[in-house]
Amino acid sequence: MSNLKPVDDPRFLSVFLTEELYVPQEEIASVKAPIREPKAEVDIQAVEPEIPKTKEPESVKENSAPQEIDLPAIPADLVFGKNGKGLLILVDAPSEKVMSKTEGKLLKDILQSINYSFEDVAILNVARCEHPHYFNCLQEINFKHLISFGVKTNAIIQLDALEPFTKRETDTKVFIMADKLSAIEGNRQAKMALWNLLKQYFV
Repeated sequence: MSNLKPVDDPRFLSVFLTEELYVPQEEIASVKAPIREPKAEVDIQAVEPEIPKTKEPESVKENSAPQEIDLPAIPADLVFGKNGKGLLILVDAPSEKVMSKTEGKLLKDILQSINYSFEDVAILNVARCEHPHYFNCLQEINFKHLISFGVKTNAIIQLDALEPFTKRETDTKVFIMADKLSAIEGNRQAKMALWNLLKQYFV
């Protein structure tokens, strides 16, 4: 026989207590359901961090156009001669507008030896090119031959590494490097070296 008492066995309650059970109103009133307090809603805008605004430097202006630099105008008389036959001549005479009278007389004799005159050539005294953009005038000169009397300039790269009385040819142009006119004057050997170059193209 089992040692369990009827009250210890839950099956006993379902069989033994068949009557309806009534709970007194006093006990129902004493039992209260736990009250849950509503959670406080968080205002998102109130806790949203404020992003500091960066102030744009005053020196930086929106859509500011680059400032144009006013360059001095190229002198109208920078190039001497009418370039009738497409021969460009470079000289370096710091104290002269074109060249000295002595150098001018020697150049006139050189040109006459190849049946040229000052009307047939364009002469640029590079000493007057005070600003680099002055050399832009060379772009307006249509030449087939160039004789440089001791002048080398970055504006004409074909003259680089040329020694006196040597030449360089391209598909369309001939570049001749001579010595300065002052060095050629009175120097028979220099005059002969120049003549040997000139007669290849002009005689």
